[in-house]
Amino acid sequence: MIDKMVVLIGGVFALLLVASAIGFVLARRWPSDTVANLNARIKAWWAKNSARFQSGRRYFMGAPVTREHCIDVLKNGYQRQRILAAHYLCLLEPGTPLFNTSAPAWRQQRQLAAM
Repeated sequence: MIDKMVVLIGGVFALLLVASAIGFVLARRWPSDTVANLNARIKAWWAKNSARFQSGRRYFMGAPVTREHCIDVLKNGYQRQRILAAHYLCLLEPGTPLFNTSAPAWRQQRQLAAM
């Protein structure tokens, strides 16, 4: 249940980042009431939820980037999320070999069980 919630929150967070960027570009190029309404709604969401996010802290799929979170994403995430989780693990632990997300599933499961 928690894993699904983290994925949901991460997806919403990513969607809002993209929506914020699109709203900014639209407001600059094609100002209208619809764009102003979109930007006002996005700003309202950020104002309501900004306390959940610390400034200067990196988040991945709605949670702070930690070794445990990255391993959980490698076990339960979609392929693109798993690729990024493997890269984050290397950033968190320099010198660690990159987890091969292209390896056969049985090999990845064996490696994850050993982590």
